[in-house]
Amino acid sequence: MGTTTLLPTLIQNLYVAYICDAFFNIIVSTCMTIATFKIAHSLMTNLYGFVVGLNACIAGTLDLLATFIVIDDHVLGLPPIQQYQVYSGFAVLFVVLYFCYKAMLLAFKNKAAG
Repeated sequence: MGTTTLLPTLIQNLYVAYICDAFFNIIVSTCMTIATFKIAHSLMTNLYGFVVGLNACIAGTLDLLATFIVIDDHVLGLPPIQQYQVYSGFAVLFVVLYFCYKAMLLAFKNKAAG
């Protein structure tokens, strides 16, 4: 995901930016659909709407906060290219944190089994 936001800043071509943005939106929509399915699969039916709504609210709030931080002149006030670099840095950071989390779970599972 980080590549789809970093690549346009390096190449600086409008067509590449549009194509990368389309891929980014496809990836995000797919990930959200899979995450929603995994969450809903483990819930009781009466909690589904609440959890999915809360998840959407938290995601929207975090998106708004990140946008406010990089755009507002009183906080960072970055130009568009640097904004995309910050967003791609966040995406890469989350991917690294996710893989570290999965590696720790695997290590603890192997330690408990052996």
